[in-house]
Parts: sequence; C-alpha cells; structure tokens
Amino acid sequence: MKKIITALLIFPLFISGLRAQTEEKKTEPVNYTYQTFRSLRNVNSHNVETLPSGVMHYWIQHRFGLLNSGIDDLFGLDLGASMRLGVDYGVLNNLMVSLGRANTGKTYDASAQYKFLHQCSGGKNMPVTATFLSRVAINTLSYPQAGDPRGMFTSRMQYTFQLMVARKFGEKFSVQLSPTMIHRNLVPTAQDQNDIFAIGLSARYRVTYNIALCMDYYYQLPGYNADNNRNPLSLSMDYETNGHVFSFVLSNSFALTDNYFISGSPFNKNEDWSKGRILFGFNISRSFKIHRPIGG
Repeated sequence: MKKIITALLIFPLFISGLRAQTEEKKTEPVNYTYQTFRSLRNVNSHNVETLPSGVMHYWIQHRFGLLNSGIDDLFGLDLGASMRLGVDYGVLNNLMVSLGRANTGKTYDASAQYKFLHQCSGGKNMPVTATFLSRVAINTLSYPQAGDPRGMFTSRMQYTFQLMVARKFGEKFSVQLSPTMIHRNLVPTAQDQNDIFAIGLSARYRVTYNIALCMDYYYQLPGYNADNNRNPLSLSMDYETNGHVFSFVLSNSFALTDNYFISGSPFNKNEDWSKGRILFGFNISRSFKIHRPIGG
C-alpha cells in the first residue's frame, strides 16, 4: 500500500515536470538575424534589407571616369561622371518603397521591396532571408525628331524583377544570390532581347566594427545581348558611422540603375577589368526617423 501511495504522489510531479519541459520548448525565443548587410545596397546591388516602418534613407551615388585615362584627366576625376540621388522609405517593417533619379539616360525610377522570409533560429528556424523587388524606370531624354520611336512614353519604360535570397554566417560574412529579369519595351536593334535574365552574387565581409569589404557581380545568361556585353563587377570598402555609410567603389560599370548596369545598354558599356578600364566612385547614405512606426 505504501508503494502505491508513493507512486500516486510522485506521478503528478512527473507529469508536471514533463508539462514544464513542453511549455519551455514551446516558449523558446526566436533569434532573428539583423544587418545581413549594413546598408540597403551592396555596392551597386539591392539587397534583402528593408527599412523599419517610419524610417527614411537617402542616397548619393557617384562614379567618375576611367582610372586609366591618365594624369591629364586626373585618373578620371575630370571626365564626365555618373550620379544618382535616391530616397527609400519604410512603409512597414518588411515593406519599403524607393524613388530615384540618375543622370544616365536622365532616368527616374520607383520600386517596392517586400521581405517575406527572415533568417532566424531558436523557437523557429529559417536559414535565409528573402526579399522580392519590383522596379520601374523611365528615361526622360529629349528626342526632338518627330516620329522617333524612342520618344514614345511606352518606349521609355524598363522594368526590373528580382528575387534576393541571403544568408549571414556568424557575425562577419554575408552572401546573397539574386535571380533577375529586366524587361525593356524598346531595344536598340532587332537582335537585342526585350527580356534579359541574369544571376547576381553579392557578398560582404566585416573586417572591423566600422569597416567592411563588399562585392557584387552579375552573370547575364547567354544571348545576343550577353555576347556583346561584359558582366558588371564592383568592389567597395564601406566605412560605417552612426547613421551613415560611406562606400569607396571600384567598378567596371558607369551606370547606377540596375536596368542599365546589368544589361550594359543602351546608355552604359561595362568595361574590361583586365585592361585596367575601371571607374572609381563612392556611395553615401544616411537614415533618419520620420515618425513612429505604424502600429507603434
């Protein structure tokens, strides 16, 4: 009888212990990965990052002429430059919209970027962060000749669709793959494709707390346009301060909008790194809060 009574007393304690372990497992915290990339762009490329709701971010991107132009042109500093000004805004914590204007093709662009997966571990496991980008660009060059098809509104439009999948390894290294499609309503020749497909590779390595090395590269899938274009490769050293990121860039691409630097035309020619045809430039970005987050 004593054994039975002892078992009856111990059994509830045993069940209570199992329940506590189950509840502890259910309430295990989710550890989300933040700052896969410190800035919203990795050199020229978009990345998986989106702004928090209520935060605005502005961009100044600048590329000078070719470094091998010589001392007379101060290694490209005296030559014509490419420049883009842009603004990003966090509508929701995982939804961002952007506006920009580049002097290449006098191009205006607008985009929306939605993060639908977030790398995490613990109570929930997700090995990658994934974001989808949809972008439209329009060149506003003047074509005074009547009937020039390039002057038609629809001919000026180009579209970019991009799926970005990234993973952060530890605290220092991040990598991203970006399958990309660019659609051009009007192409230069009958041999050019309206649709261009490319795969982007971006990486970032943090050297110190404030300094990181970054790269991006796009491989354009085979076709007439790819056969007549060099793939864009860009490197940068990023220096981070509170709210600012300064990037010192080396690139073989003059253009700063993805519809031109990935496709390589019609207002951009990607240069040959092996012949020293490299452009120096910089990116400057700054974030600041506009208002309290939606729902905050």
